[in-house]
Amino acid sequence: MTNEDSIWARCRANPAFLELLERASAIRAKMGTDSSNMPSSVESNLNDALDHIYLQLRAIEEAERDTTIGGYLESNEATTEPPRPPEPSQSIEYKIEPGANLRSADLRDADLTDVKLSYAILRTANLSDADLTRADLTGADLTGADLRFANLSDANLERANLEHADLRGADLSGANLRGADLSGANLTRAIMPDGSMHN
Repeated sequence: MTNEDSIWARCRANPAFLELLERASAIRAKMGTDSSNMPSSVESNLNDALDHIYLQLRAIEEAERDTTIGGYLESNEATTEPPRPPEPSQSIEYKIEPGANLRSADLRDADLTDVKLSYAILRTANLSDADLTRADLTGADLTGADLRFANLSDANLERANLEHADLRGADLSGANLRGADLSGANLTRAIMPDGSMHN
């Protein structure tokens, strides 16, 4: 490939080179398309002119490459910033429905009034200070659950498993505890279904 052919290829690839291409074309048109009939001095002048244009093209290419590399480095630096720590107190959404698996769920202070959680798995869940008024917890597994000061008034806890649950200060007034397993549960100062306070 001649210098001129190389220039044409570069100009086609980059519109910024078109002005230089026009200058090269004008020189070629003035001198004629067949360089074999040119005097050697004229052909030498033509080649010198084309070489000058070629050098200008190289300078433009170098400038563009430096700009591209600089932009890449800036972009790469921007994408390699250390990840930000997660925002504090991000809430976790739990699926509250009958049979739900809420094992070890953090439901402190939650408003669960009239919730339907029959046969749900709530083993070791934290339900302290939660409002479970009239909640349906039939057959729920509350083994080891933290229910301190929870409001369980009028809740249905029939056949619920409350083994080793912490029910200190909980309100169980009016609650249905038929068939519930309270083995090892801590009921200190809890209000029982009949309204009495457990010692």
